[in-house]
Amino acid sequence: MRDLIIRLCLGSPCLAIAFWFYRGDSDPQVATLAVFPCLLAFALIVFPSFTSIVGDFWSSIYAPREDAAPRPHLKQAETLRFHNDHEAALVAYERILEEFPHDLGLWSACFEIAWTGLEDRERAAELHRASLQATDTPEAWRTLNHHYLTQALRHPDAVEFEEEERASVKRRARVREEALVKGRGGLQRELPNI
Repeated sequence: MRDLIIRLCLGSPCLAIAFWFYRGDSDPQVATLAVFPCLLAFALIVFPSFTSIVGDFWSSIYAPREDAAPRPHLKQAETLRFHNDHEAALVAYERILEEFPHDLGLWSACFEIAWTGLEDRERAAELHRASLQATDTPEAWRTLNHHYLTQALRHPDAVEFEEEERASVKRRARVREEALVKGRGGLQRELPNI
């Protein structure tokens, strides 16, 4: 309420000027031309929602909004996956990946279909290699490796992946221990994530 009173006080000079022009002895055309800007200024000051409407319209003329980045259309692939048509779903996902090769969620879905749906170890490995070639950041590679190993560990005969995961955990523990020992004598540096 207090905000409205402040806005009314700020907008009242505009309203007074509009009233003066409207009731004055000036030419009616000049009065009409002067009243409109004063009433518009009053509306912009008193009604912030009106201000946002005018601002959105004005900015759409001079600075049109860019459309958001296109998203992949997953409906067909997800429907096929839901109906356990894994081969067709994987083909549909691969078609989508041609257009969106950097989408890690799509790669993860492909890993899951290849490992758990088709139980095709070779195809999963091919997809993993293709995903690493399609992405270009170490963070994406770590994420893709994690997704791939997660799906691989769900597979019944994934013994070598369990050993690889254990070895990775041991390497990380050894590196952290070395960093802690070095950190006691000086500055402790950030631990690498291997």
